[in-house]
Amino acid sequence: MYKALIIWTIFLCACGAKSSPPMQGEMILNDCQKRWKILELNRHFTGKVLFHSTASPACGILATGAVTIVQSTDGNTYRIIEYCNTDKNFVVGSLVIVKPDKNAKIPLIIDDKRQCELLETLFGQVEVAN
Repeated sequence: MYKALIIWTIFLCACGAKSSPPMQGEMILNDCQKRWKILELNRHFTGKVLFHSTASPACGILATGAVTIVQSTDGNTYRIIEYCNTDKNFVVGSLVIVKPDKNAKIPLIIDDKRQCELLETLFGQVEVAN
């Protein structure tokens, strides 16, 4: 209930603040998210899923993002944000391919329990590796 109230409040504030369009890749940030290092992904990579959370069903009213934490084959770990991904679900340990995606030009709400630990973040599309 409390979470729904916060989301509704953010939505109402966003609707009233139409004086300037949001900047590319703008997110609704808490203190931990403000420290994230947003990286630009130039080519796809393969990795193993360490964590996954789908976007909330509210996507379309508000922009929400799925979060998949992936350890790449070279050992680096990244947070992958995929806008409005309410369909895909990845099992921890599964092999995936992460493809580049552009940052959307709308504010984003995400739910990530490791948001204070992992700083390397990028926008991408995650798919099961064949």
